[in-house]
Amino acid sequence: MNTNLFQTLMTVVMLILSGITGLLIKMGCTENVVTGAIDCSVASGAPTWLTPYLGMAAFGIGILKMVIAFFEGKLTKPTVAVDK
Repeated sequence: MNTNLFQTLMTVVMLILSGITGLLIKMGCTENVVTGAIDCSVASGAPTWLTPYLGMAAFGIGILKMVIAFFEGKLTKPTVAVDK
């Protein structure tokens, strides 16, 4: 698989996970001021076990994208402008 396609797919998955997390927050989940964690146990019908895993999955995908870009040299290599 082309690595650009893989990077794009991972970006789409990250956006979906972020959207689901935003939806959970709209459903009544709140942020714990002390720990910064999202808490769905008080005012929401959303499953409380789901939210931390969504955040961890989005964070893990972001790290994976950076590791792949690092090994491909895309983090520091200058991009070339292509002119027709």
